[in-house]
Amino acid sequence: MTATLEATLADLRHANAELQKKLREFRAERDQAQAQQTASAEVLRIIASSPKDLQPVFESILANATALCDAKFGNLWLREGSAFRIAATHGAPPEYEDYLRREPVVHPDPRTGLGQILKTKKTVHVADMTSAETFKDPVRLATIELAHARTLVGVPMLSDNEVVGVLGIYRQEVRPFSDKQIDLVTSFASQAAIAIENARLLRELRQRTGDLQESLEYQIATSDVLKVISRTDLALQPVLETLVETATRLCKADHGYVFRHLEGRHHLAAAFGVTPEYREFVSQNPFVPDRGTLSGRTALERRIVHIEDVANDPEYTWSEAQKRGNLHTGLGVPLLRDNILFGLLVLYRSRVERFSDKQIQLVSTFADQAVIAIENARLIAEQREALEQQTATAEVLQVINSSPGDLVPVFDAILEKAHRLCDAPCGSLQIYDREHIRAVAVRGLPEPFAAILRQG
Repeated sequence: MTATLEATLADLRHANAELQKKLREFRAERDQAQAQQTASAEVLRIIASSPKDLQPVFESILANATALCDAKFGNLWLREGSAFRIAATHGAPPEYEDYLRREPVVHPDPRTGLGQILKTKKTVHVADMTSAETFKDPVRLATIELAHARTLVGVPMLSDNEVVGVLGIYRQEVRPFSDKQIDLVTSFASQAAIAIENARLLRELRQRTGDLQESLEYQIATSDVLKVISRTDLALQPVLETLVETATRLCKADHGYVFRHLEGRHHLAAAFGVTPEYREFVSQNPFVPDRGTLSGRTALERRIVHIEDVANDPEYTWSEAQKRGNLHTGLGVPLLRDNILFGLLVLYRSRVERFSDKQIQLVSTFADQAVIAIENARLIAEQREALEQQTATAEVLQVINSSPGDLVPVFDAILEKAHRLCDAPCGSLQIYDREHIRAVAVRGLPEPFAAILRQG
């Protein structure tokens, strides 16, 4: 009976030990699951709080992956075309990390972990990197020699079934990772891919929103200029001032100018963003077109001219203007219609920064509007001048009809209308009596001189 009791007690002790073992295993699995859940929640929180900044996400993923999988260090690579660039490391020796950041991997060797993952889009698990096939891949050798890596697991980061990156963790001893650990790294790689895709979508959304906002701003500005053109009648100056201000502001330029082509020279007609002293300097120096200035080159070529930095342009010779105005990147657009040059619209930046294609297109639109405004002003002026001439002729005929026997009022009326139409300050109307030429009407002249003219 004693033997039976002892056997029973031994069975109970063995069963209790098994229960204790299973309990420890259960608790370990529970703690590991909780740690994994906490780590995943932390990564997701960082993704949500930093949708456009991926660096904190990558660093958190590596830190959690290496800790939970009992790895020594980890790397996160991003794919850029046919190359891989290190985006983050955790726990790596400093000299190895410096090497990775200096040397992007271009066309990875298909025998390396990166090469296999890129080719198969599957996880690579190497129990001992030193026992693998010997080949002189620099990154592989650096990982072994500088980082003392032995066991590796590399997991692809996939988006639309394309490799966008690789998450790799390493041990410095030969100790393969368990299936659960590999599954955990795979989960982290998926989170990294999600973060990358979210950032890409956010960038695209912001780009589209920015493009729409920019397009709307351009349309509103164009509409505003057209309204000014339609409401200003004969006054051209407000149109040109509004136009050059709007073009300068929307294109993020620092200076804007409109030049009118008159009698072989280009004269300043409007400016924005310049000091009174520099405006006076440009106004007093109308230029004959030559290749030494942006404006002259634009006028000669009759096309858009874009100079990245006039200070370093070999043909640009108007150095005084460049220094006074602090001019660097310049854009010149001709005001053309039917190959007739009306003037120029010129923008400058005080920094070296090229204008975008959209900005150049916008300035071209404003140049077209400037031509419309100039033509409208010319047509209105011609119509008004013709009407004034007709009115003056009618008024002279009316004087003739009302004074058939007295020519003095007629001569006075003719001279007055001629002076008004021609905007002349003084003059005379003289007739020839077969012997002398004498004045019969005088306006604005000193009386002694007028008396001489009357005598003939």
